Amino acid sequence: MDGFSKVLIDIAEKTQPDRAETDYIKDGLMYCGICGEPKQAEVKIGERILKPYVLCKCGREKAKQEEEAEKRELWRQGLERNRHSAFMDKECVNWTFAKDDRKSPKASDISRRYVLHFATIYQKGKGLLFLGNPGTGKSFFAGCIVNALLDNGYKCKMINFPAIINDISCLREGKQEYISRLMACDLLAIDDLAIERNTGYANEIVQSVIDTRYRSGKPLLVTTNLTVEEIKHPSTIERERLFSRLYQMCLPIAVVGNDRRKENSASKDEELRELLGIGENNENNDTH
Repeated sequence: MDGFSKVLIDIAEKTQPDRAETDYIKDGLMYCGICGEPKQAEVKIGERILKPYVLCKCGREKAKQEEEAEKRELWRQGLERNRHSAFMDKECVNWTFAKDDRKSPKASDISRRYVLHFATIYQKGKGLLFLGNPGTGKSFFAGCIVNALLDNGYKCKMINFPAIINDISCLREGKQEYISRLMACDLLAIDDLAIERNTGYANEIVQSVIDTRYRSGKPLLVTTNLTVEEIKHPSTIERERLFSRLYQMCLPIAVVGNDRRKENSASKDEELRELLGIGENNENNDTH
């Protein structure tokens, strides 16, 4: 008897089917009491008759379900890794359309449709430029778009230029590789454009990233507190060139509304006052 046959015999003898209460024996083999298929097969190796365990219909379905569940879990784990690496600010991980308060319905609808039609938009390489006052939800909508696209299997990154400039400044070599990794994303989101320092070095990096993204033909998402007038009438030639490029790449979207940060802060202050028993007109109030 060759070595391979010995291995088969050893496996067959050590492997026994799980017997349920409804299973039964027929012709010397165990059968599933649910689907009626055998849970053993008869195999002859040399002079030996073996009855190794085989999967009945129920067993095959269970194995398939377990395999699919394992794939879903691996997908979920991979998605969570991608989500946490996609954001510089971990708070953005929780920014989803499910948490949209609809106080900016136009921007909200546009953001949702952008995700819905992203496959077509991606081919056109078009992005969005969210404009508006601080606290109106520009970054939130950008985060919602990124999270939704991550759920759909796209590779995305949301970052700001101060972080990019800092990362590049810390590199002795490999600066181009760093930019190439940003360009590899299906959607690159730049948050709070124009908060970076207005220096020659910073402007050079900003322009390089925007130009490289433009040449890649991939979509760019940008948020900024700059007004339409500030963009239409830039203060420097460098800014004029930058904004001209952005208008080529992105559709400008005005996000209007009150400053939600101030509203949230006021609400939290009021809750704290209630907890501490501090009234607005309390004569012992030392918080004013």
